[in-house]
Amino acid sequence: MDLDANTVTLADITVPRTRLADDVEVGDEIGKGTNNRVCKCTWHGNRCVLRIPRRKSDTQQRGSAIWEFRHTLRASQLGVGPIVYAAWYARHATPQWPSGLYVVMERFDHDLETVLCEDRECMESVVERRDLLQTAICDCIHTLARERIFVFDLKPSNLVMRVDEGGVQVRVIDFGRDFCEWTGCMADPARNTPHVDMLRRRLDTSDDAEERVTHVLFACMMVVLSSTTTRTLYETREHHRMDADTRARIHPVSTATAALLDGMQGRNVAVLRELLRMDEVRGVLRHYHGRRNSGTHRTLRFARGDEVVV
Repeated sequence: MDLDANTVTLADITVPRTRLADDVEVGDEIGKGTNNRVCKCTWHGNRCVLRIPRRKSDTQQRGSAIWEFRHTLRASQLGVGPIVYAAWYARHATPQWPSGLYVVMERFDHDLETVLCEDRECMESVVERRDLLQTAICDCIHTLARERIFVFDLKPSNLVMRVDEGGVQVRVIDFGRDFCEWTGCMADPARNTPHVDMLRRRLDTSDDAEERVTHVLFACMMVVLSSTTTRTLYETREHHRMDADTRARIHPVSTATAALLDGMQGRNVAVLRELLRMDEVRGVLRHYHGRRNSGTHRTLRFARGDEVVV
């Protein structure tokens, strides 16, 4: 898309009602989340997915719709999100199409959770390229941190991937308003970025303050993703039937996260702990891990690959 994520407004993408072009074909539903249904589609010859708002979803609200679109478009422009081919906000519903935010995006074959827990054949293929997968994930997350996009709802199902002869491609999806902030959006001068603001306040006396902000944001997102992956693999063990050694072997980011934490300076670890204790981040961890397992100590242990902390 030619729109600039820094300056796009809701008026730029608003239409009265959704009407797809004649050469667009919508296929089977392949996923469903809190806010969207995801269907296969072709868009002017491209293999895509169409994200359709669910009724009463957040993206039916004007503010939430433009917020999520800006973040999604910026991630696409940075190469860490799927390509965004088209998007529109429908003000009024039709019998077939609800009102809300629609996005036509590049189609990836798998999400990371399905690969790890469902598709054994694909999982073995990924294990053979584990280092490539780990590098691809780290590169995506570091780009987000450098851009000051802080996503604290990172989990395996929010990473989509493609494995081919050229290696492994990874993209981040789902930039919902409640779990994402971006300091760089010029179109929203009243943007609320409490987590990055906290880091800047804590680190503004350092000569390398901005580098440390990037470093701690990157570490926090890696910890959230790694800890959630560890718990997902453990809690679904009766389904996929993998033993502890296999779960440790296929975990895509525990090694990198453990090395990152081991190499962090104590002053940065202290700020990382403070960030993990903020209400919104802790709330996400509590949602996925439960109240008992969402404390900072256990979260850091899970991020290193420890499945159970007694």
